[in-house]
Amino acid sequence: MPNTKDLVIGEKLFCLFKGEPGVGKTRAAGSFPAPFFFDFDGRLATLKLAFGDKDIQYESYYGNFRGAMSKLEELTNYCPYGTVVFDSLTSYVRTVLTHMIKSRGGKGDLMRGGLPVAQIEDYGGETAALVQLVDALRAIASKKINVILTAHVVTVTERNIKKQETTEMRQLLTGGKKIAAELPAYFDEAYHFFTQGGFDGRPEFKVYTQNAGEDWSKTALPLPQLLTWTNKNFYELIKETIKTPGEL
Repeated sequence: MPNTKDLVIGEKLFCLFKGEPGVGKTRAAGSFPAPFFFDFDGRLATLKLAFGDKDIQYESYYGNFRGAMSKLEELTNYCPYGTVVFDSLTSYVRTVLTHMIKSRGGKGDLMRGGLPVAQIEDYGGETAALVQLVDALRAIASKKINVILTAHVVTVTERNIKKQETTEMRQLLTGGKKIAAELPAYFDEAYHFFTQGGFDGRPEFKVYTQNAGEDWSKTALPLPQLLTWTNKNFYELIKETIKTPGEL
């Protein structure tokens, strides 16, 4: 029977990396050991620039929902990699919705400007596809393999008429609001990536590991709320910080 005393803190990580485009999510994921990328964004050249000849394997699946699901099923049965990265949630959702529209076979399509657009039932399909994705990623993570899902965010403004209050929060960029709010609950680690201007005019790369205002985050590790990882290997920084909590 499993016992918590046998758990090794930070042995393997089940992560959600979120933030605006260009804040280092993909590069941070590429720093993990022996990674395999599900590429939906088509921007993996940044990994070559960051890591040179590091062995980083990938397959591109933009517009290929069935191919991605087949690969996920394969990895749930046998995964030879140290890390599996799904990059990104946002582009995956677009692939899912395109797949749903094509699956209708042109019958009863809603057209706007001569183009078929998603209907209500397609967003139900999106939810089912995301649940299927998370279940597969959790199955892979159960084999003590690092798993990372990257995601873009959008700022959502909510107005409370009775209290005359307006609040802003960052939400995962998907088609449906409910599933976007639900997804983070399934991950042990949810980090918010961002950049700030440095003293020399170059941006500093930073990440919140715990809630900071509208930038929600969480961690099950002994990490500080804020990490700065400019010019550092993100994975090595995480592992070193875990070893020496409070010192970095």
